[in-house]
Amino acid sequence: MSDAIGYDILSFEKDGTPRQIEVKSTTAKISEKFDFILSENERLHALNLPNYWIYRVFDVKNKPVIYKIKNPLKSELAHLKPIKYQATIKVRDIR
Repeated sequence: MSDAIGYDILSFEKDGTPRQIEVKSTTAKISEKFDFILSENERLHALNLPNYWIYRVFDVKNKPVIYKIKNPLKSELAHLKPIKYQATIKVRDIR
């Protein structure tokens, strides 16, 4: 799949409703609060898709645990902080 679609896995609910899943993994143990990087494309899809989920996989090297969260970006569970910028520089005189 392409990164352009904004999620990693397309799954389906029992009634056939599409479920878009973005997987974020870590070697850290499970905790009540956690951070991960979300691209702008993933953020936009999370805000616009009706059944977007984040699957956070903890302790991937030993005993993986999957924490499933129905679109935390549309709730008060998530706090987003912009941390990256892409700079494009136009050069006037290339020599």
